[in-house]
Amino acid sequence: MAYMGRLSFGRLTQAWAGEASDFTPLLVDRLDQLGEALDLGLVAAGRSEVTTTGGRRIDIVAQGSDGSEFVIENQYGRADHDHLTRGLAYAVARDARGWCSLRRNTATSSAPSRSISTT
Repeated sequence: MAYMGRLSFGRLTQAWAGEASDFTPLLVDRLDQLGEALDLGLVAAGRSEVTTTGGRRIDIVAQGSDGSEFVIENQYGRADHDHLTRGLAYAVARDARGWCSLRRNTATSSAPSRSISTT
């Protein structure tokens, strides 16, 4: 099995210009590696850029090995209350098993960080 290599750069936008147009499709293509890195049995991306009530979009709705759904939100820029609560609301509305927020670290480092919530 091929593994995603470690990248080193200052900003996500240096590697992928657009979050929705470049970064989200990369995550969908490498969902198995993302699931492995997060210790989640993700087997398929159901859909990406899923429209929700109010016209907002879920970045990725993935399926676990047991058929359950996971909501994955990735965000360029600093994480904020709006994005985090919206991700949780998406997961609750879809009755997802969990949600994952991939975002830039809120500390002074430019390295990405992650948060995972599962039921």
